[in-house]
Amino acid sequence: MSIDKYDVSHAVFLGGERLNRIYLHLYCSEGSGYIGFWPKDPDDIIPPSRIESTSPFKFSLFYELDRYQEIIDTLRYEKPVQLAIGWDANNIITSMQVYTGREPVGEQEGQGASFTT
Repeated sequence: MSIDKYDVSHAVFLGGERLNRIYLHLYCSEGSGYIGFWPKDPDDIIPPSRIESTSPFKFSLFYELDRYQEIIDTLRYEKPVQLAIGWDANNIITSMQVYTGREPVGEQEGQGASFTT
């Protein structure tokens, strides 16, 4: 499915201890959902990614926080961007992929990169 729009929220939860989270809300051609980014912390378990409903299609995905930069860069600089999700009979997501469409070689998106030979 095509990712058409996104928004980002940086959340802090102040309870017994401070919890920092980043959420990317994705608006796709066939539904919507979010990717939550969790820090690598053995005491802070990443929840299972799941399909919340199929009609309308809603999902919640979870990644380690260190993957945030590469995913937000893909959303910022690439077009088109696609999302593929696989799940089991219990609606637990078993695979997820954010990927770009075919692009011409040498397109030079971003134009900040420079080359030397």
